[in-house]
Amino acid sequence: MLDVTYGIPLEIRDAALKMAGIRNEWAPATSTSNREVKAIVATKLEAKQKKEETDLEKQREKAKAVLELLASKISSGAIQPKTSKVKRNDVPNREVSKIVAKLPFGGNLDVPEDGTAKSFFVFGFSPEMPQYVLSSYCEKFGTLSAVKVVHRAQCAYVTFSKRAAAESFAQAVSENGLNANKSTAGLLILERYPVRVAWGNPRPLGTTNDEHSKISMVVAKVMGQLADKDNGVKHNGAKDNGTKQKKKTEQKRYKAASEDLEL
Repeated sequence: MLDVTYGIPLEIRDAALKMAGIRNEWAPATSTSNREVKAIVATKLEAKQKKEETDLEKQREKAKAVLELLASKISSGAIQPKTSKVKRNDVPNREVSKIVAKLPFGGNLDVPEDGTAKSFFVFGFSPEMPQYVLSSYCEKFGTLSAVKVVHRAQCAYVTFSKRAAAESFAQAVSENGLNANKSTAGLLILERYPVRVAWGNPRPLGTTNDEHSKISMVVAKVMGQLADKDNGVKHNGAKDNGTKQKKKTEQKRYKAASEDLEL
C-alpha cells in the first residue's frame, strides 16, 4: 500500500521517519489499515476453511453412497469377494506334521543314557479306555508325578516321580512275553486294551479336535507298521528255531546210523 500524500510505500515511509527520530503521526492510520488487512485475510481464510469443509463433506457423502451400493450388491450375490487360493487345511496339516514329527513313535524300552528321563510315551489305546486303567497299572511300580491322556489323539504321557520306578515299569513291559522285538515300542495289554510304550519326554499333543483326530490317524498307521515288524521278528525266530530243530534231528539220525554201522 502507498502513502496517499507522498505516494511512497507505507513500510518505507514508516522506516524513514523512525530513522530520522520523527514521531509518526500517521501511525494510528497505519494501525487501522493493518487491522483492515488482517480482517480481510481472516475473512479469506475463513471462507477457504468453509469451502474445504464443504468439499470434505461432499467426499464423505460420495464415499458413503459408493460403499452402500457395493454392500447391497455383495449381499445380493451380484459380486463375489475374492478369497485366498491357499487351501484351508494346508496350514493345519503343516502344524499337525510338526507335532507328529516330535512324537517318539520310533522309540523303544531301552534304558536311556539321560539319567533324568522318567517319562513314557503311550499310544495306540482305544479312545474308550478310561485314564485310570493306565494310571492304576503304572502306579504299581511307583508314584506318578504326571499323567496326560488325550483320548481323541490316542496318545498319553506318563511321568514317574523316581527314575528307579520308571526303569522297573520299562522292564516289566519289555519282559511281559509280548515283546520279542526289542527295537520297537513295547506292547502292553491293559485289561482288554492294547497299547504301545516307549521312553519319551512329554511333547505337545495338539490343542484342537481336528489336530487330535489327525494325530490318531497317524497312530493307527504306526500301530499297523509295528505289528508287521513284530510279526516279522516272530516269523524269523520261528524259522530259525525250525532250522535248529532240523539240524538236531539230522544229527540224531546220523548218530543212530553210525551205531548201526558199527554193529
